[in-house]
Amino acid sequence: MPIVGILRKVGFNLDRRTHPRITGPQIVLHVDDKQLRSLNWSLGGFLVEGLTGLLPGDRIEGELSPPKGGHKGDFSAEVVRIAAKGIVGARFINIDSRTFLALGAFKES
Repeated sequence: MPIVGILRKVGFNLDRRTHPRITGPQIVLHVDDKQLRSLNWSLGGFLVEGLTGLLPGDRIEGELSPPKGGHKGDFSAEVVRIAAKGIVGARFINIDSRTFLALGAFKES
């Protein structure tokens, strides 16, 4: 058994994420005339339900609204996984700088 499996068995949670996940409040994504609320998000990407027909490696483009009325801006992201019920995990490739700063300010508050 790999060391990670052993550590998890004894209750040691090994989270290797660079940016911690935030489950609420949500960010709002505007993609292809759809308005979607994130299941969780971080400065590295997001998890969302409601985008169909995508495969890992596909690109998503749209507008992102940070929580609590921060600056809206354009983003592009790469699909990294598709989970059950059409839940899509994506990592940011490009994001408007003022929107990124708004997300970062929220994360630190």
